[in-house]
Amino acid sequence: MNRFDTTIILSHTHNHNGEFSEECKKRVEHGAAYLINGETHTLTMSGRASWREVLEVPHTHASLMEKYAVEKLNVPPTSILLETESLDTVGQAVFTKLSVVKPRDFRTLQVVSSDYHMPRVEQIFRKVYGDAYTIGFQGMKTELVSDPAIIEREKRSLDSFLDTFKHVTPGDDLNIVRALFVRHKIYRNLRHLTNVYGCEDILNFYTEMVRVNRK
Repeated sequence: MNRFDTTIILSHTHNHNGEFSEECKKRVEHGAAYLINGETHTLTMSGRASWREVLEVPHTHASLMEKYAVEKLNVPPTSILLETESLDTVGQAVFTKLSVVKPRDFRTLQVVSSDYHMPRVEQIFRKVYGDAYTIGFQGMKTELVSDPAIIEREKRSLDSFLDTFKHVTPGDDLNIVRALFVRHKIYRNLRHLTNVYGCEDILNFYTEMVRVNRK
């Protein structure tokens, strides 16, 4: 019996030839095992690109993850959902909720990433999703979990997230979207990248999406 409506697999960096990092492959393999074992109904591949790649990405991370899962792991394409807008972990939480989870009325999900990433992932997803969802977190084992430089980088990123969203109530979609596109250092600049990102007024677009899906 499926425990989760979907398992969200967070992307890792790819090189400019569109090839996976080994870490990203392992994340996909780790997440796909839950589908194969009947513990999740669907997989959601999450990620457009790293924000550093936004001007030159030929394929989204999510689409490459889907290709790997289908061709190498024999995952049925009908079991895969895609989130292709995000440029970082915060965006992955926001856009999976708005474009995948809410429109399908999913209520149970789990998130797969690397072990060193999971403390930050959990705080971000709990803030964005609020308490209306049952969320599990699965960290794929790596050798980086005790690396001082990685630990410090994750702490800085988490501190930045907490500061950006400090006045937002968990699960408040409208104010989360506003904070993302007004205060977040990556997304607040996206309106200067409309030819690449494909949205004339992305703040208004997602604000309206929240209004339409509000329950």
